[in-house]
Formats: sequence, C-alpha cells, structure tokens
Amino acid sequence: MDTTNTSVETEMNTTIVSNAITILGRSTLQTLLNATDNATVLPPTKCVGLSQRVPIVSVVSFVLGVIGNILAICVIFRSRKRRRLGVFHRLVVTLAFTDLFGIITTSPVVFAAFSGKVCLKTSESLCNYMAFMMIFAGLATVLIVGAMALDRYFAVLHPFKYNSVKKDFIVNLVISGIWLFLYLCLYCL
Repeated sequence: MDTTNTSVETEMNTTIVSNAITILGRSTLQTLLNATDNATVLPPTKCVGLSQRVPIVSVVSFVLGVIGNILAICVIFRSRKRRRLGVFHRLVVTLAFTDLFGIITTSPVVFAAFSGKVCLKTSESLCNYMAFMMIFAGLATVLIVGAMALDRYFAVLHPFKYNSVKKDFIVNLVISGIWLFLYLCLYCL
C-alpha cells in the first residue's frame, strides 16, 4: 500500500512542478527551489510584478479620505461658534486629524510604489517607515475610538460623576498619552 501512495505522490509532485515551470519559467522556479532561508529570493534591485500603472483605488481612497477628514474638522469647528466643544467633539477632531495624518504620510509611498519609482523590498528604511506609520495611524485610530466609547459610557451610565469631573485636562492627557504611548512602543520595537 505504501508503494501506491508513494507513486501517486510522486506523480502529483511531478505534475505540480511541470505546471510551475510553465507558469513561472525554469529560472524563476530554480531560484525559488534553491532558497534555503526566509531571505528574499528575487534580486534586490528588481520589483517584480509592478509595472508603471495608476492605482485608481488608492487615489480615490486618498482623495475621499482627505476630503472627508477635512470636512469633518471644518464642520465641528464651525459648530464651535454656537457652543463650546465637548469631550466627544474634541475626540472626533483628534480622530479626524490622526486619520488625516496617517493618510497623508502613507499615501505618497503607495503612489511611488505603484508607479515603479520605489520598491519597498529594496529600501529597508522606507519599508520601516511605512510599517511604523501604518501601525501608528491604525492603532491610534482604534485607541481614540475606544476613548470615545469610554467617554460615552461614563456620560450615559454615570452622569453625576461625569459632570463633576474636570474633563478638559483628562481629555488632553488621554489624547497625548495615546500618541506618546504608541510612539514609544513602536520606536522601542
């Protein structure tokens, strides 16, 4: 029984290798098969698979993100003339600024990578920058949304205690604490 399983496995492996040769080409497949570690198997000067093209989805996301965040900030500051900004509004403005910061700092790298002018595989510093900014902006957004949820939780379930606390100092401390905590955590890694 072992010889039938072995012959079936050998036949399947032969079929897989022959299909891979037709798809990838013999030299690329040989390079992949000879790789013995997790290092990049492609030459470090090439970005394979990226031709010069316009990343339409990225451009649309960039434009909508920038316009949406600026619009949110403008609407909240415009309503400030009628009444004082509360904790929740300040957190929304911080969320919009953080998201706008993340979009503006990461999108140029994406556009350059799509245009073929830059390759994240070959530029370790650019790759580290992109990873840092994406993680920082993403986690800061999540933590600010969490702070907004906590603010609403205390406002709804503990209204007397919520109204007796000096919230301006606390919200400034929370916002700067989130940004500083993430920066220090990511910088130390």
